[in-house]
Amino acid sequence: MLPKILLVEDDQLVRESIEAILVKDGYQVRAVSDGPEALALIPKETFQAVILDINLPSLNGLEVLNQIKNRPGSPPVIILTAEGAVKTAVQAMKSGAADYLVKPCPSKELKTVLKLVVSHPRLVAESVRLAPIISGPDSIGAGLVGESPAMQKVLALIKKVAASEANVFIIGETGTGKDLAARLIHRQSSRQSKPFVKIDCASLPSELLESELFGHERGAFTGATEQFIGKFEQGNGGTVFLDEISNLTMPVQAKLLNIIQDREFTRLKGTHKIK
Repeated sequence: MLPKILLVEDDQLVRESIEAILVKDGYQVRAVSDGPEALALIPKETFQAVILDINLPSLNGLEVLNQIKNRPGSPPVIILTAEGAVKTAVQAMKSGAADYLVKPCPSKELKTVLKLVVSHPRLVAESVRLAPIISGPDSIGAGLVGESPAMQKVLALIKKVAASEANVFIIGETGTGKDLAARLIHRQSSRQSKPFVKIDCASLPSELLESELFGHERGAFTGATEQFIGKFEQGNGGTVFLDEISNLTMPVQAKLLNIIQDREFTRLKGTHKIK
């Protein structure tokens, strides 16, 4: 039987887009636009997971989350939040959310998080149980746990670099938690209230990379009808995470090196430096 997902999102375009991705990936989806409708469905049907927008009319996502978690045998909840509202998402994690995604979330990230939540409910439940314990003022945050000396060394290093302004290079095999480590660094840093901007270098076409990263001015190329603010500007004051950076071409990596060293760049066809 196909896993059933409850999607709660008031924006029709976002709701239909996520629903289409999940149906194509083999899930049954019940999509609703507000909290009361979702809460009415949960006792009547069995869901393997709930994808819940944090900003909902009449009843906000945190209130819906609390009501869901107060019910015995409740399904795990993945929070959807906008860029710049990560602090609210962290609060949701402490209230029992299994994970959160920042909109617009890439389909790859959505499917990865959902697969983990649906396939490993016991692991997710344990992470949720530990979240309030390991997200206190003296901890490095929820989500990455372990008692082995190697893991404790990683956690200590994350806590150390989060307190600094250092650039961080995270290496590790696929599935070892590089993305999670980056998010924990952000959550424990002084930048936690600002955006966490993830750039999936492997999925961006090479011809769009520079525009996506640095932004462009109107008329920079055919079809550039207005100014575009790139990922580095979007993440100003927060954290920019370049995932799979080795997929970038050498010329683009050289430009990135200059940005990392000088902390400034120019939009495509721009005439002034942006710090």
